[in-house]
Amino acid sequence: MFPGDYIFLILIFLKPLLFIAIIVWLFLENRKKKFEIQRLEAKIDKILETLNRKE
Repeated sequence: MFPGDYIFLILIFLKPLLFIAIIVWLFLENRKKKFEIQRLEAKIDKILETLNRKE
């Protein structure tokens, strides 16, 4: 086998792993953003409640 063949085999084996890693990373990033959005929504709800009480 030539050295180029090893590089080709490594790429074949690493591509699916890279694809899976990207999917997992995107999933975790989405979860983080969901938690941040929930926190912001809670803060907005508190502000609206305080404004409604003052009226």
